[in-house]
Amino acid sequence: MVRLFEGDVERRLTDDRSGVATLQARVDAGDFVPLAFDAAGTFSFPTTLPLDGSADGGHAITLRAADGAGNAAETTFPFTLRTAVP
Repeated sequence: MVRLFEGDVERRLTDDRSGVATLQARVDAGDFVPLAFDAAGTFSFPTTLPLDGSADGGHAITLRAADGAGNAAETTFPFTLRTAVP
């Protein structure tokens, strides 16, 4: 079974049986893109959202992972982008 964890700064994923085979991510309803991860399962994902205020508001990052046995997990992290000082 694939598990996805949320940390303070980094993200990591684990699979204690067949190992993580793939990881993909997307922002909002965009296309999934493959992500690289290290042996500890640590990865990062830049959203590439514009920081000029035009993308301010609610968004979501969805992560999808699969292990070597073909089991898959998907989780979504909602967030609000605010580039302007309140």
